[in-house]
Amino acid sequence: MAKKRQRVWVDQKVQGALARRVASYWAVCLWGTFCVLVGFPIAVTQWFGFENGPSAGQLIYQTWLDFWPSLAASLLVLPIVIWDVLRVSHRFAGPMVRLRHGLRDLADGKTVRPMKFREGDFWTVFADEFNRLAESLETRKAAPQEHEDAQEPAAV
Repeated sequence: MAKKRQRVWVDQKVQGALARRVASYWAVCLWGTFCVLVGFPIAVTQWFGFENGPSAGQLIYQTWLDFWPSLAASLLVLPIVIWDVLRVSHRFAGPMVRLRHGLRDLADGKTVRPMKFREGDFWTVFADEFNRLAESLETRKAAPQEHEDAQEPAAV
């Protein structure tokens, strides 16, 4: 059974970019919605020349009165959405962090255990390929040693 994740932030650069992206999408959607709710009525009023229509200030104020509950509700949901994106991103950022550490250990000549990602992680094929590489390096490291042992003269 795979170990339960302890941390949410495993790769701040990748996961931070995703969190910022979600927050910016949220802001753009809210701004766009507000502009449409205010801009469209103002444009129609100006286009058709309604003299008894509401002023731009009145439209903005009325839209704000109608809009702020949606803004507040979406502001409450935003952290939940960001948290969920971080949890999902952990399924690909976490394996890459583990793979990076494993590759570093291989490059340093250390013996590494076979890598196995958690159930539900993305890119499990990378663990299989890493394990093939680690096994191949271990075999190559052991092969010259066996070859040298065979050539040494027997002690008299």
